[in-house]
Amino acid sequence: MLALCVTLALTPPEGATGQSAPFGPASTSPSTSSLSWTHLIPAHHPPPITNPAGAYDPKDQSVVVYGMVPYAPKGIAETWIYRSATWTQLRLNSTPPPLVATEMTYDPSIGGIILFGGETFHNVARSYTWEFVNSSWTNLTSSLAIAPPPRVYQAQAFDGALQAVVVFGGVAGPSWTEFHDTWEFTPTGWTNVTSRVGTAPPPRIAAAMAYDPAETELVLFGGLPQSSHCTTHPCVDKYTWVLHQGKWHMLNISEPGGRAGEGMTWDATTSSVIMWGGEGAGGPPFLNGTWSFTNDTWTHLNLSGPPGSWTPVLAYDGVLRSVVMFGVYVSTNSGYYDQTWKLG
Repeated sequence: MLALCVTLALTPPEGATGQSAPFGPASTSPSTSSLSWTHLIPAHHPPPITNPAGAYDPKDQSVVVYGMVPYAPKGIAETWIYRSATWTQLRLNSTPPPLVATEMTYDPSIGGIILFGGETFHNVARSYTWEFVNSSWTNLTSSLAIAPPPRVYQAQAFDGALQAVVVFGGVAGPSWTEFHDTWEFTPTGWTNVTSRVGTAPPPRIAAAMAYDPAETELVLFGGLPQSSHCTTHPCVDKYTWVLHQGKWHMLNISEPGGRAGEGMTWDATTSSVIMWGGEGAGGPPFLNGTWSFTNDTWTHLNLSGPPGSWTPVLAYDGVLRSVVMFGVYVSTNSGYYDQTWKLG
């Protein structure tokens, strides 16, 4: 199944070439020097979930996690919320089917979370669109005139400037067809905006993307590029792209080493994008470095914390004023873990 991670070749950290980063006014952020990771050990918590998806719902003041629990013949779909430092499973009559490698994004225009894509237990990619509003799932798929082609491992985030959920890239099996199209979702439905976003990043899967409101841009980093775009095989991408004013641009800045399957979220406390984990040089053990992105600049934060992981959920909890992480994947031998951490 596509949920399995990929073993990668060594790619040393190095700078990128491309367009410089003139976008937006400089933002001022509090120092990240006081940040630290804390391992939370709640008595009740989700089981290990294969490639979980998650997002923070500020209306319900909770981190919502959805995914497939793999320890069943066809998988079991579960929805959990993390509120007031407590995990609660929601036992709902209607829910998306068991899916892996789907994505979830909070959309303030609907006051809820949009789920798109994912793969069934039988390795079939889907183009499902569901919304999660007021602790209830609704399947929007059949009501939409068009939708992106079925895919998994796409980058997905809400763009506050465009007022739309943006989807970029991803892959569909079994031939591993990679995408580099760009789609927007608004309350009126899906729109393919590929033709108007300029020169987009090359096709890729398992890249991370988050919105930086200080620079009014989406930040995209990493991923597994299509093999034809690699100088070594296999490879991971090491460049930073931004979607600013509806156009893609590659930044000419010093960057973290190439990686895929990392987690990324906006941290309102430090006014920076936080990136953690992923798979880089040579595959497992996975990466456990913490990076911040402020004023179009990456900074490595020398922090002790969770073991390295592939495709964790990272979401900023507005009540805790901390980044919450769930779903640490330790190694291909150890499998998925049900750990919860916070960065604050």
